[in-house]
Amino acid sequence: MLDNFGPAVENARKFQSAFGIAVSDLDAQKIEAANDAMARLGMATEGLGNAFAVNLAPYILATTTSLTDWIAALIGAQSALDELLGSSARAAAILGPEVAAALLESRGLVKENVTPKHPAASATLRTVPAVRVAR
Repeated sequence: MLDNFGPAVENARKFQSAFGIAVSDLDAQKIEAANDAMARLGMATEGLGNAFAVNLAPYILATTTSLTDWIAALIGAQSALDELLGSSARAAAILGPEVAAALLESRGLVKENVTPKHPAASATLRTVPAVRVAR
């Protein structure tokens, strides 16, 4: 069983030497010191990332909340027009493109004095109170 052990070890030694795998004890100590330094750098970087996250978290939260609210308002204005007038395209046809665009741009501001050309929309608008979505 151990008869071929010597040549196998020699083949492994040659392979390790050819590819730089085999290192001296001194080189192994240098590699270990470099590995330790890289690990410390990784921990320091993680700590820096944590510090940034802690200090920036309130601003990130405020920004994402504002963006989410803004998107919800845009979607809400579109949905309100869709529910009130069927679709934004129909709203533009009924109210005119300028009024429909103003409704969308103001995030759902509906004024009672708007008189659309379509009689069904006029009756609907008179029964709906003015709505303003908070900015």
